Amino acid sequence: MPDLRTRYVGLELETPIVVASSGLTETVEKMRLCQEHGAGAVVVKSYAEEEVMRSSPTPRYRILRRRLGGEGSVTFISYEQASKFDIERYAQEVADAKAKLRIKVIPSILCVTDEGWVKAAQLLEEAGADALEINTSCPHGSITFRGKRVEETIFRTVRLIREAVSLPIVVKVSSMLTSPIGVVKEVERIGVQGVTIFNRMTALDVNVHTEEIEMPGGYTGHGGPWAIQYPLRWISQIYPEVKLDIAASGGVSCWEDVVRYILVGATVVQVCTAIFFNGYGFIEELVRGLERHMEEKGYARPEDFRGKVVGKILGMYEIDRRHRFDAKIDPSPTAPCKFACPVKVPVQAFIHYLSKGEFAKALEMIRSVDPFQSVLARVCYHPCEDACTRGDMDEPIAIMALKRFVLEWGERNLPQEVPGPLPRRGRRWPWLGPAPQGSQWLTTWPRRDIGSWYTRPFLYREG
Repeated sequence: MPDLRTRYVGLELETPIVVASSGLTETVEKMRLCQEHGAGAVVVKSYAEEEVMRSSPTPRYRILRRRLGGEGSVTFISYEQASKFDIERYAQEVADAKAKLRIKVIPSILCVTDEGWVKAAQLLEEAGADALEINTSCPHGSITFRGKRVEETIFRTVRLIREAVSLPIVVKVSSMLTSPIGVVKEVERIGVQGVTIFNRMTALDVNVHTEEIEMPGGYTGHGGPWAIQYPLRWISQIYPEVKLDIAASGGVSCWEDVVRYILVGATVVQVCTAIFFNGYGFIEELVRGLERHMEEKGYARPEDFRGKVVGKILGMYEIDRRHRFDAKIDPSPTAPCKFACPVKVPVQAFIHYLSKGEFAKALEMIRSVDPFQSVLARVCYHPCEDACTRGDMDEPIAIMALKRFVLEWGERNLPQEVPGPLPRRGRRWPWLGPAPQGSQWLTTWPRRDIGSWYTRPFLYREG
């Protein structure tokens, strides 16, 4: 079994998975959930010196879904502010976590005055924090987004804190700087042990109909699976040029993303959005996936493949520009609506027949994919309508309603034949699995030369 233990800023972590600073890590009980599901460390929800940042609006989360052709994307917009605690209460929460949990606890601080930075850092060191993350990059109101001489202010702040405390320091860097690698090199020179690459990018959304700013009415942070490529690029360049540890942050949606980050040089991988979407149990999925991958590859520890692909990155003059393949256009493209359908109902075909009044042919198209469309048409979340290109003009076609109309017509005029008891052929084939899937197989197996067996000698009986 691979050993996932990871050395990060001088700390021994059980796994390289770190839950990022957020509402997921605000209290001892939430940190306990992170520990129980396999995280190696938590970055506590940030303390803010400015009181206004200790209260978040409601609502404060939005999911934006967009499409381009048949492809879709998801963006997680948030305006989650800092911890509701003042610094004394925040330090107490950190002390309680250290007393009750074995997971490494890394508080995060976001201040605006020199005195505030120093006081917070010293109180948290006294509380027993394992390390300290300096949040200079919050997209809602940090050094990075206050104008003036941003990088110079970051360096001065880091020096103040480095002189005030002896515990390991991690600087959370914004992607929206002139030279991320220059900032990382300078904070390493100052004496920090790690950097987080990167914080969320700042964002804005506009409602074109009301001509108003979308929730919450101002600048937000945004992220999602799309965000991983940018930090991958910068970590791959930073890793060979520094000796400090790197926490990768942004875009993690599967265990493969954890592997990708380690391959370009990350020491640990921070996760946030994916846990919001999937729950704390998602941490276990990342851990199990990483373990399986390492076992398959024969890796004993994460450091066995850390930074392994960095030397394979080609420069501009090394890219192979030979034309080795001929591009071909697919003569039978799949419509976006059919592509989005979980069972691939031929949407365009059945609507075509429906428009011509050929209800029987429309019904045949719908029933051709599986025998349960009469049920699915009532419970499906109809992603086909989200993908409908008609929506680019005005409103998407009401595909689900049209399908229900055809199916209800079919129930009245062309009901599906229900197979009777199956003949015994002396052989039994047990089906283990979900009843709907098993039933679907049974609708086709009567035509085979092997008899089907299903707890009772019938597939369906009225009542």
